[in-house]
Amino acid sequence: MELLYYILMIVFSFAAGWILREIVAVHRIKDMIDELEDMDDESDEPDQIRISIEKVDSTFFVYNMDDNSFMAQGNTRNELESALKARFPGVVFACPEANLKEVGFK
Repeated sequence: MELLYYILMIVFSFAAGWILREIVAVHRIKDMIDELEDMDDESDEPDQIRISIEKVDSTFFVYNMDDNSFMAQGNTRNELESALKARFPGVVFACPEANLKEVGFK
């Protein structure tokens, strides 16, 4: 009788371990998939910086709207765009339409 008890305990322990291993494996795979999806979401969207443009005499100055830090300057729109592209490759710049009209770009 005691031998049957030991055999049942071994079988039960094996089954419980197998089930728990499956549960842990499923959770780990779901976590990996979530991480990969998060990485895909981040890489699809280009970096975007909100900017404001000021015109002083004949020179344009670009500032980051979030922290008012200086970003670039130029005498023409093309110079300004070239300076921004050189300093911040792969970044999209967003400027309010009213600001573009104010400095004469629109």
